[in-house]
Amino acid sequence: MHTPLLRSRRPTIGSRAAAFVVATLFGATVALVSLLVTADPAGAHAVLVGSDPSPDTRIEESPDQIVLRFTEPVTADLGGVRLFDSDGRRVGLGSTGRLDGADSTVTVDIPGQLDTGGYVVTWRVVSDDSHPVRGAFTFRVGESEATTTQLDELSSTLLKAEGGSTTVGVLFAVDRAAVFLATTVLFGALAFLLVLWPTGRPLRRTRWLLWCVWGLGVAASLAAVGLQGAFAEGLPLGDVISSSLIGDVLATRFGRAAAARTLLLVATVPIILAATRPAPEGSDGERKRAPGLLTTLTLLVGLASLLTISVAGHATTGIVVAGAVAADVAHLAGIAAWIGGLAVVLVAVLPGSSGRAMGPPVTGFSAMAPWAVLLVFLSGSFQTWRQVGSFGALTSTDYGTILIVKLVVFAVLFVVAAMSRRVLHDRVAIAADLGAAEPAVADGDDKDDDKADDQLTPEELREADRYLAGRFRRLVAVEVVLAVAIFGVTAVLVNAQPARSEDTEPYEALVEADLVTFDILVTPATAGLNDVHATTLTPAGTQRDVLEMRMELTLPDKDIGPFVATSAPGDTGGEVRLRRLAPGHYAAFGMDLPISGDWELTVTVVLDRVDEASATTVVPLR
Repeated sequence: MHTPLLRSRRPTIGSRAAAFVVATLFGATVALVSLLVTADPAGAHAVLVGSDPSPDTRIEESPDQIVLRFTEPVTADLGGVRLFDSDGRRVGLGSTGRLDGADSTVTVDIPGQLDTGGYVVTWRVVSDDSHPVRGAFTFRVGESEATTTQLDELSSTLLKAEGGSTTVGVLFAVDRAAVFLATTVLFGALAFLLVLWPTGRPLRRTRWLLWCVWGLGVAASLAAVGLQGAFAEGLPLGDVISSSLIGDVLATRFGRAAAARTLLLVATVPIILAATRPAPEGSDGERKRAPGLLTTLTLLVGLASLLTISVAGHATTGIVVAGAVAADVAHLAGIAAWIGGLAVVLVAVLPGSSGRAMGPPVTGFSAMAPWAVLLVFLSGSFQTWRQVGSFGALTSTDYGTILIVKLVVFAVLFVVAAMSRRVLHDRVAIAADLGAAEPAVADGDDKDDDKADDQLTPEELREADRYLAGRFRRLVAVEVVLAVAIFGVTAVLVNAQPARSEDTEPYEALVEADLVTFDILVTPATAGLNDVHATTLTPAGTQRDVLEMRMELTLPDKDIGPFVATSAPGDTGGEVRLRRLAPGHYAAFGMDLPISGDWELTVTVVLDRVDEASATTVVPLR
């Protein structure tokens, strides 16, 4: 030891200040969970970009089917599509399917003929990253007496009735946090014991830790199947054990991932049994590290288990999917090494080891932790770029806000962890000094008049150790609470729509002209290739066919354009061809709009031999 007065020379974190930090961060976490669970459907992942019948339109004859088009693949087995008449009575529908085999479409047959009147379509599907999305739209068949206001009010009422259980949403978020916590701690702790602390393998506390997190992981993985089904379909808590619901979930990617994780955890049982046997002694009397085969099996099963978490979340959607999955697994592996090692130190090293015996595991953990944190930082930075995309999206979206909370909690955790490791090293140093001082006392060397002034007596060393032990317990308590908070925030984050996808939703607008109204859709509304749709409607809201349509897109600020698309027959002279998809519905696919900004879109139609109509709207491209 170098300082006799540790209390006066080392900064401390007061218990009140620590309690305040923890309470504040947990309050933010609870608020974010509540925000997510009760969020409006606008915060969804997949976005409805089109339907047949079109929303808020009137058609002359009953359609044969309802078609929904989304921005990404969806599953309609959970949730489905429902149809209601203007009195709120449910209309029977047929089976669901796909339009031309496209995973981003959902079709449902309409048996028989719909009567004249107004109708509401409600839909609840599961997006490609396992999150449920829902919405509703209205249409009318023939001359309906139902007003637009009546249908909109009915639509809102039906959506609220199908909103799902708040209890299920909260329990599902808690369950996902438990999956993260149990899986990372289990395999991080196993790696720590096999590689860095073979002496601790047979300890009762070590076995207790491993089997507790193993049981939590199995229970949470099994519960996730039923909770996901109830969450996706908006069902009450009592339906989580429904055999048909569980069967539906097991047919999805989320369900298969949960089942695979459960089997991997079962396969971990012999690994845990082997890992908790006493390690053989080497020629020098030290315990050897685990055999290479056992360590390799632990690594492979651990990475596979972490992969089951990655493939059931955001990593499999968006851009650079292969790199995203690899980065997500690396991110979880870094967390496992750090948190798993911390759990072993807290549960097994500190309570049952003398100060001198703490040296090897503490030194090993301190050497490993910075590399684990670096891996978490690098992989997290890549994921932030992929899911957020821009600083503006980080500060203007729910996903960005939740991510900022996670980063703040992580930064506080890093600082507290650094302080606790420093205190731990001081305790190891005190133990070494105490071991050297006590024999000297026994030999009477403490009476030497030439003793250095700053040399501590055994009693002073023991007092310093007691002080540091209390301080370390307080720091580790804060560290554990912050780690749990991070898992909670992460569970919320995986249920939030990524900022990049939220920031790239299509542009939609209704633009009125003298004789018609234009329903405009531009997707994805970003610089580059875009699909531009325009549908002509009568003032009453029915689709109206036209003889020709022409679109012009210009960027006045940059003096770019016009880029022209036309349906006129013959040679377009380099202009983009407009395709007629339905009466009054035309689309230009793959229009190259190379620069972001406020583009002016002018749509002109030839209604008949005499009349034309034109309207202009501003399309902001990101």
